[in-house]
Amino acid sequence: MNRTAVAILATIAALTLASCSNPGSEPKATVTVTKAPELSATQKRAVCVDAWSKAIDRWNADTEALLNSDPYKDAKPAECGGLPNQVGMYIEALQTRNQAKQDAMQACLDDPTCTAFPLP
Repeated sequence: MNRTAVAILATIAALTLASCSNPGSEPKATVTVTKAPELSATQKRAVCVDAWSKAIDRWNADTEALLNSDPYKDAKPAECGGLPNQVGMYIEALQTRNQAKQDAMQACLDDPTCTAFPLP
């Protein structure tokens, strides 16, 4: 680096430190606002189906609440607001969850050491 560049950098550093050490001044807060990227229709659908799946998991954790409610009516996920075909996404979430459970059971049945699904 040449001497001029070093002198400029040293001057900038000194001025920065001098402005920070002024006891009478308070630091100014900087607020940065970032806008969330807009999701595509496919991404919105995937988020909604995932939200339905999580809602179904919550209902299954509390069987009595499930038996005494209409899950579709009582707990429509906020992520699905404004999207068409809610029932279709609810059914897709059910099918996805059911397939995952079937795959897990089949993997356990294929593994003689698996005890996740006890058989008589």
